Amino acid sequence: MKLSLVSWSRLLSFKDETGADPGDQPVGYLFLADKAAALAELKTGPEVQQQAGLKEAPEVTAREALGN
Repeated sequence: MKLSLVSWSRLLSFKDETGADPGDQPVGYLFLADKAAALAELKTGPEVQQQAGLKEAPEVTAREALGN
């Protein structure tokens, strides 16, 4: 998690630091679960992410993920 946050921070400043556009389009991660046990495990993720400094880690339904 910490590596992801550092990488994201570096991408945000990449153009200023290098003069080159990395072409990054930050849209986030989407983790999917097909079983109740997998979903329960994924539900622990936002707490870990928030403890590492990520402030946005919402849970979304399949319908929301599809934009319906």
